[in-house]
Amino acid sequence: MTQTASAPSFIPWMDQAFFLAHEAAGHHAVIQIIWRYGSGVDVDGLQKFLGHLEQGLLSRLVQPAVLPMGRHQWVRVEPSQSTLAVHAPAIPPCDLRRWANEQAELPLDPARGPGWRLAVQPLTDGASAVSLVVSHCLADGIATAMAVCDAVAGTRLTLPFPATAPDRRRMRALAELRQCARDLPAALGGLSQLVGMARKIAITPRSTPSSTPRSAPRPPSRVATAERTHTEHAPLPEERDGIVALPSVSFRADAAAWKAAARRRGVHRLTLLAALSGHLAVRLERVRNGMITLLIPVNLRKGQADLGANRVAMATVAIPVVALQEPLAGFQATLNDAVSRAREDGDSTTALLPLVPFIPRRLVPSLSGLALISGHHRPVTCSHMGAVPDAMSRIDGTVAEWFSVRVVGRHVTAEMLARQGGVATMLSGVVGNQLRLNVMAYQPRLVTDSQRLEQIVAEALVDVGLPDAVVYA
Repeated sequence: MTQTASAPSFIPWMDQAFFLAHEAAGHHAVIQIIWRYGSGVDVDGLQKFLGHLEQGLLSRLVQPAVLPMGRHQWVRVEPSQSTLAVHAPAIPPCDLRRWANEQAELPLDPARGPGWRLAVQPLTDGASAVSLVVSHCLADGIATAMAVCDAVAGTRLTLPFPATAPDRRRMRALAELRQCARDLPAALGGLSQLVGMARKIAITPRSTPSSTPRSAPRPPSRVATAERTHTEHAPLPEERDGIVALPSVSFRADAAAWKAAARRRGVHRLTLLAALSGHLAVRLERVRNGMITLLIPVNLRKGQADLGANRVAMATVAIPVVALQEPLAGFQATLNDAVSRAREDGDSTTALLPLVPFIPRRLVPSLSGLALISGHHRPVTCSHMGAVPDAMSRIDGTVAEWFSVRVVGRHVTAEMLARQGGVATMLSGVVGNQLRLNVMAYQPRLVTDSQRLEQIVAEALVDVGLPDAVVYA
């Protein structure tokens, strides 16, 4: 089946900002999906899946602008009949996380290619693991899921982008110049917004970052003493060549139990997930002045024809720690309001996006920092993909034992993580009758390995009434 989509070749401002920010940082975040096939994978079926991926949403790259103030463009990549990367010999199942981390660190280039990789690894228990790693500059979690489902169904997208061809710099420069003129009014509006933000920040008294103050309420914890001890004697980070393998763990819970737990608290299921992120923030000591900050990505994608790579606005929710122990109705109202405003008006960076092509590349990191400053400290990102199509589990034509989706920060060092105060993200989705959760977090001196993170997530799940959730990856 062939499906035709339409979109301009100039990439959206949001995607250009994402690309430039990653370039300035020297690394690209990736979306990684890991599948486990208990009886081994059908390599021929997987090769067919790979061929379909090459004819779908992932068959594109970013073509950087010729002009300093130019808009980047999408270019279409023709199928290359790639060979599936099959690794040998088999490895023990206990080494699956290590292998997944190694796959996530392999070179990717969203401008020159490859922008994604597919690999399979046999395990010594007769199972097989499959890894798909996609540059976040080419697709977010939902776009990656769309690409996978299209490939399983054999759907081909005729992308309305020019194919990779010999460079025609003069023609590209003229096109960029015309687009620049069209973008100028919006850029002037963004400049006004930026000046206003800078003035607001300049007159805001600086406060010293701190962890949870002594006076800040904290949910009761049966392991408070153990946490303090672990903080003092945390193991060294899991590093290879100076790069930290960010701790990651996946849990699954019965969807009916999740619904019942939310009903007992008198809130929606998504509110309970946000509350879970709040409990993680407390246990990871990502609290400032008794307040927790949650970042909730809001999907702005408009159907299958929307070819943007990162189509989200970020809803920011700041709540006091005590709100997690009280009836959650007030928290739910705050959450709903923030999500509605983000869906309708975008987030604090939306008005700045037209400025992106006009900002000198050396200033991109500073602009990113300015846009994100909002007086908050050590946020936790809580993302929900909704109901995941059954096709996600059938990449070789048969149903996988399980699969896990995560966002991975690549080429990250312990020094970088210490400087930014750690990182914490939670990604969830519903697969059949199960709620699937992946949590990736690193907190200097507290959580530097997956085993410790697994313990903390399990405790937070108990906090929200899901004690029977189990680790599966």
